[in-house]
Amino acid sequence: MYINAIVYNCRLRYYYQCLHCRINKWIYWYRSTITLSEEEAQAYNDRSVFLRFGAVGMEAAVFWNGEFIDWHMGGWSAFSADISGRFKAGENLAAISADNTDNPSLAPLHGDFNRASGVNREVELILVPKIHFDLMDHGSRGVYISPERVGGDRWRVRIKARVANGAHKQRITIRAAIRHPECFDHSLDAYFPVGKLRFDPNDMCDPSGAVIGETSASALIPGGTTREIALSIENIASPRLWDGLQSPYRYIARVELLSGVEVLDAYEAHIGFRYYEAVRKEGTYDDPDNGFFLNGRRYPLRGMAMHHDWPGLGRALTWRHIAADIWA
Repeated sequence: MYINAIVYNCRLRYYYQCLHCRINKWIYWYRSTITLSEEEAQAYNDRSVFLRFGAVGMEAAVFWNGEFIDWHMGGWSAFSADISGRFKAGENLAAISADNTDNPSLAPLHGDFNRASGVNREVELILVPKIHFDLMDHGSRGVYISPERVGGDRWRVRIKARVANGAHKQRITIRAAIRHPECFDHSLDAYFPVGKLRFDPNDMCDPSGAVIGETSASALIPGGTTREIALSIENIASPRLWDGLQSPYRYIARVELLSGVEVLDAYEAHIGFRYYEAVRKEGTYDDPDNGFFLNGRRYPLRGMAMHHDWPGLGRALTWRHIAADIWA
């Protein structure tokens, strides 16, 4: 979740997917414009600005106002293009090509897989301060959060934050905290009704929002560079475990980037504490000593394969289509 960023959803895929997410091997173009006043263009140029693509099949080239910006290979991976300082008063044009012609260096090469073309996931226009968490790290938010079981009921949370400085040399502080969620995340209720859940949403939160661990670290970041800062929240004792469909309890991790007391950028994500292993001993899978174990108990894994079955959409599915497949 972006906190101190301005994010616009360009929704290119919803307008063009039916025409361009095709099996035909060709190059398809997407175009979108944004019109700005002199003041608005200057405000955009005073920040760092990125176009983030959830996925484009299979190769993408990004242009801004006729200037080539970036190129990406791979039809299932996210990426960002840096368009900072390129805004003008009047009409600004974004143009993206989606190329699914044969390329022996890109999977899939064989079988009955469609090499569909098109912008098939969300596109975002993101405005952040000049000093920010790195949005150019393979389409990520530039923050990596990893819970680790130390032993018994003791845990730590490792955090890596990549800080990009598009301004002058500056000392910054990274501050991180893990807290209980004050309420259950109802963002998908429209697609996944509560009546279908195997748990009570009221049991998946703590109104106190109590913090279970926090830490901070400082660093001097030269202008025009990107640095990785590592932190660790230690001695987290007996957190409530993420325990499958019956009790998928999640905490909220918040990581902030500060200059003095000013929060320049921030990122929040849900995390779960759980440990697991796959065991294969003598005997069959039905043997209770074999299989997948979650939090120390045997836990059968069941899944499904989602294919590109919606007419005219290919893999450009929304949550509405995914929910329809699940609850059908």
